[in-house]
Amino acid sequence: VGAPAVGEGIGAKLNRLLFGFLEAEVLPQARRAVDQGLDPTPLFAVVTDILRLYTDALQRPEGAGH
Repeated sequence: VGAPAVGEGIGAKLNRLLFGFLEAEVLPQARRAVDQGLDPTPLFAVVTDILRLYTDALQRPEGAGH
């Protein structure tokens, strides 16, 4: 099993976990906000910002090896 295959498996699992989190935690809160007449956009913006922070932290530093 090569590194790309392992990475794909981990990527698929992370994708499932993130979608599960969105479905279980974020979307119900957004629906409640809409039901109360509130705009859910700020909630989505916060989640997006947090996910961006994680992706930025996971980026390889410039000049890093393979």
